[in-house]
Amino acid sequence: MDTKIDLERLEQQAKLSIPPERRAGVEQELRRLLDFAGVLGDMPDEGNPPDTRHTVLREDEVRPSMPREALLGGAPAQKDGCILLPRVIEQEE
Repeated sequence: MDTKIDLERLEQQAKLSIPPERRAGVEQELRRLLDFAGVLGDMPDEGNPPDTRHTVLREDEVRPSMPREALLGGAPAQKDGCILLPRVIEQEE
């Protein structure tokens, strides 16, 4: 498979910086991964429909859960019954 790999776009979307001396190696590894993924897609699925090959579903069942107050009691911060977490991904405008 001869897939075009746009490292600049990948760097931007993944917020990565690939050093120039590693670019050729990273591109080669990505090609190998994409080729392998293509091989996986060609493997037989033993006649099972795609949505059930790897997932075993169980019936939904209503069960008691931990009280909300107990869950929120260990939270560093909360608001309106929800846990507040610090922002970890910066938004670029």
